[in-house]
Parts: sequence; structure tokens; C-alpha cells
Amino acid sequence: RALEAIAAWEKKLPNDVTAPFLRGRVLLLKQDTAGARKAMDRVLAINSDYFPAIELLALLDNADKRPDVARERIDATLKKNPGNVQAHLALLQLRIANGADKKEQVSLLQTAMAAAPQSSQLRLLMVEYHLRNKEPKEALTAAQQAVSAIPNDFRLMDALGQAQVANGEHLLAQATFNRMAALQPQSPLPFLRLASDHLSQGDRAMAGQNLRKALELQPGLLQAQQGLVALAMADKKLAEALVQTRSMQKQQPKAVAGYLLEGDVHAAAKAWDKSVQAYRAGLKQVPDSVELAVRLHSALMSSGAKADATRWSAEWLRAHPKDPVFPMYLGDKALASNDLQEAKQQFERATELQAGNAAAFNNLAWVKARLKQPGALADAEKANALAPKQPAFMDTWAMLLSEAGQHEKAIDLQKQALALQPQAVLLKLNMAKIYIQAGQKDAARSLLDEIQALGDKFPGKEEAASLRSTL
Repeated sequence: RALEAIAAWEKKLPNDVTAPFLRGRVLLLKQDTAGARKAMDRVLAINSDYFPAIELLALLDNADKRPDVARERIDATLKKNPGNVQAHLALLQLRIANGADKKEQVSLLQTAMAAAPQSSQLRLLMVEYHLRNKEPKEALTAAQQAVSAIPNDFRLMDALGQAQVANGEHLLAQATFNRMAALQPQSPLPFLRLASDHLSQGDRAMAGQNLRKALELQPGLLQAQQGLVALAMADKKLAEALVQTRSMQKQQPKAVAGYLLEGDVHAAAKAWDKSVQAYRAGLKQVPDSVELAVRLHSALMSSGAKADATRWSAEWLRAHPKDPVFPMYLGDKALASNDLQEAKQQFERATELQAGNAAAFNNLAWVKARLKQPGALADAEKANALAPKQPAFMDTWAMLLSEAGQHEKAIDLQKQALALQPQAVLLKLNMAKIYIQAGQKDAARSLLDEIQALGDKFPGKEEAASLRSTL
């Protein structure tokens, strides 16, 4: 039907790029990549500079394992129009997808900002990049430069405030957030930021005051309500917290948050029966909420009502056969209690329901390996194909490769994982185990000595010491 509507549209406006572009998008949804390419070629025949079509073709090229061709398309656009922000962003995403390291990503953003210095989007990305990578000084420098280049931009000012907080400059951050409030007096965001910063400084009174200001500006604002509940709980004012949660339920009876928070307040007091009642009340209003379903099962287990929890999980799975979240939760619970057969069953259910669930494949691989069942390596490989460059998934795969005697490949993979998270001690411990399996005792000894030097900072120190004694 969409294609029919597009054909009618194109008949009326044969020289408009919109219809053929939409046709390409529809054909891509139908997995007709050849047809999608043809549609994008038609778009570019009408307007050779229409970048959404160029970007889509580049994505198709990259999916066909032709990243150089994809880059050439985007580079050609940037040669004609160096200030094209969308092209710079597309190039950045393309290079990230193909393994660009931190240095290259920063370089691409710097080039983009030099070509489009008034783009707040690019400058914001640079600040967020440094904050995400725990580089507060670099983030602050980038934010200061951004606000200097584009004064009074609300989002950039917010980024500056967050960078100041990350650098421990709390008074300056508060001044920045107050400037934001003056710029947009109807926005609750500055007050949420102020509340968060005051809370980090241990000033719960000022945090509460700012949360209430945010709530005045936007009644029903979930983040502010959650914050006030958390503050009341921190002050052991459970009755006040419950008043807030019930106010939320009254304001939005079909919203999950009020019931979740009420149940959580009771759970914090270990009043499991009341917690169960709150979650059940929520499920009456929002019967398909998997969050409430998970919390209810957890509360029943904590209350000692294991039979009721088992009945509830069976009931939920029967009523929601296509929900992949609850099986993942059950799998994790089973894994924590070392019920490997149950964990395997639930993770298999999750992978069947959600073929792109990398975490489910990773966990399934680990469980199969512990059960000495076939398919563990294949599942680990699938997890890494679905979510590349994830150290936790790489670690699982490397350990299984080592167990299978593929030591060289295991060592190379674990080195890559450590390059992504060089301070992750568990990765180092597993690297030492892989070295031992490979017969490289000197390399293992060096890593284990490094781990032991951390002392009580690392909970696996006893295992490290035990391994070291064998060398």
C-alpha cells in the first residue's frame, strides 16, 4: 500500500526527490537492496546533492563490505560542500562502524568543527564524547570553546555545566545551570541538574528544593518525582515517599512508575507483602508491563514464596509468549543460583524470541560451556558478531577459544578486549588463565603479579594468588 501511494505521488510530482527516496526506504524494509539502490540512483538523477540518498547508498555499500566505496561517496559530498554537517556525522558513524579508534574519532570531529564552526550539534558531540570516555579536562575545554563560539546556546551551556561537575567545579556548574534557567525559565532541566549536583555534594535539602521547582514547572515530571521519592527514602521518611508514589498513581493511573516506586519503597523496608501488593496493583492497570512482572517475581522470591514465584513466572510466560525480557531475567536469576539447566532453557528462549540479543547469546555460550554441551563457541561468536568490540562478550569468546585449544586466537582476542578496557582487572585475570592454558607462564606470571599488587582493591586476589602459586 505504501508503494502504491508513492507511485501516485511520483506521477503527480515526477521531479520531486521525496517519492523515489521513500520508495527506496520501503524497498529496504522489504530487504530489496537492489531495488533500494535503484530508487536512490533515481533520487540522485533528480538532485545529485540530496545527501539522505547518498548516505543510504553509503550504508548499503558498507553493508556489502565495501567501506572504501562508502567513504568515497561521503568524501565527494564534503569536497563539494565542506560545511555539510550531516555528511561529517555520516562519515564519523561510518568510521566508528569500521573500528575507528579514539584518536581518529576526535580528529574527524575536529575537522568537522573547523568546517562548520557554528554547528552546536558537532560541538555537543565533542563534549559528550570526552565525558563518555572519562576525559573531564578535555570535555571542559571543548565545552568552554563551544560556549565561546556559540554563546547562549541552551544545550551547549548544559554540556558546560556537566563538564564543570565532572571536573569538581561545583560552584561554577551551579552558576552555569542558573544561567540556563534564566535563558529558558520554563524548562525544568536546569533545576534537575542543580538537584543532581547538590545531591552529589550531600546537600539533600537544596536537592529537594530544586526538584520541587522542576515539578512546579512541569507537573508529573517523572525524574523529579523519582528524585523526591529517593530523597524521602534516604531520610528514612517512608511515609512521605509513599505519599509521593500514590500521588503519581493518582495523576497517571496507567503509568508504571508510581507502582514500581511504591513497591520499591516497601521492598526497601523488607515489607514484602506490601511490595507484592503494589506490583500486583500496577499490573492490574498496566497488565503488559514486564518491569512490574520482574519486580513481582523478585519480591515473591525475597518473601520466601518460591512456589508463588514459580507459578507467576509460568503464568507470565504463557500470557506473553513473545516477550524476550522476562526469560533473560529468569536466566540471570538461574545463573546466579547456579541452576545451569534452567539458565540454558531461558537464554535459549530469549535468543529464539530476539535473534539480535547479543547478551543472550553470550550468556548461553557461557552456560553451554559449563554444561559441556556443544554450540558454546558458535554462540559466543554470534554474540560478538551482533555486538562487536564489547569487552565482556570478547572475554567470554576468548575463554571458550582457550578451552577449545585455540590459544593464539584467544590471546589475540583478549588483547583486543584489554585494549578497550585496560583497567579491567577481571579481563587481566582471564588473560592470565589463557596464557597458562597456552603454556606461556612468563606472560601469565607478569599479569598475576600486577593483579596481586592491587591488594584488597581486587576481589579476585585469592584466585590470582592461587594461580600464581602454580607457576
